[in-house]
Amino acid sequence: VGNTTVDDLFLATNGTGPINGAEWIVGNETYYYREQSYEANFDSTLSYRLSIGLAGLCWIFLTIPTMLWLKDRPGPALPKGDNYFSASISNIWGAVKEVRKYPNAFRMALAFFIYSDSYSSIATIAVLFASDEFNSSAIILGLLLVLAPLMAGVGVFVFGKIQVRWNISAKKMIYFHLINFIVLCVYVCLGFIEGSPIGLKSEVELIILATFYGLHLGPIQTFSRSLYSILVPKGKETLFFSIYEISDKGSSWMGPLVIGALNQAFGSMRYGIIYIFGMILVSMPFLYFVDEYQGQIDAGDIDPPDEDSY
Repeated sequence: VGNTTVDDLFLATNGTGPINGAEWIVGNETYYYREQSYEANFDSTLSYRLSIGLAGLCWIFLTIPTMLWLKDRPGPALPKGDNYFSASISNIWGAVKEVRKYPNAFRMALAFFIYSDSYSSIATIAVLFASDEFNSSAIILGLLLVLAPLMAGVGVFVFGKIQVRWNISAKKMIYFHLINFIVLCVYVCLGFIEGSPIGLKSEVELIILATFYGLHLGPIQTFSRSLYSILVPKGKETLFFSIYEISDKGSSWMGPLVIGALNQAFGSMRYGIIYIFGMILVSMPFLYFVDEYQGQIDAGDIDPPDEDSY
């Protein structure tokens, strides 16, 4: 498929998921507050448990058509003396070595490994800010849970239209969203200034920043997959996207660990935003050296230029 088709597919799938998730949360929260008004001893965690339970039911039911209609593609038999664990480790190492043969795909995976941890950690800080710094009520926490996925879905469609309208590359769109995350970090750091009335000093700011964050969260996930997909050689999609998913989930432990340590050391979640700011900056040089055109040539997606044309 062409690059435009790939972008459209990622925009459609990444846009509908967050919106559907937000609808579920809204429905459960509405039920919670309605029942709470009638029952004094109503379970305050029921809406959250309902959300988790319904998500599990959704996975179960959506797995059924996948099992019934997805074509079976058995892989090669296990080598003698191997088990699934050792074979998995061997395959992962082999996949890493294979990706390194394609420098642009490797740089993109490395950049994504770094900045995906950064923007994911912003959500961690927001929730802890609400509960620890502001002692926010369940209403505010529920609102934050709704805003981020809802605005992520909106952002996917809005910035998707902007990309198509002005024919902007996925790489430039990623830079745009990373810069906006930097702006968010700088704004929160204004709170370090003694006497400053702004810089995440109130719940109103928290809600505004959650909206801003969500608008850029969905698009950066979409454009990252879109850019990486055009750098993947044909016939090796499964291998390369396994590394991509490792890059995504493999760094998810770093942010909470560092932010928790900073909170313990300095007594404020605000110091965690400095880590996020720094990691975004570290990722940018790797993204800068991703050559989309050469990467597509290396992947066999487009033909190299004819030497006679020079």
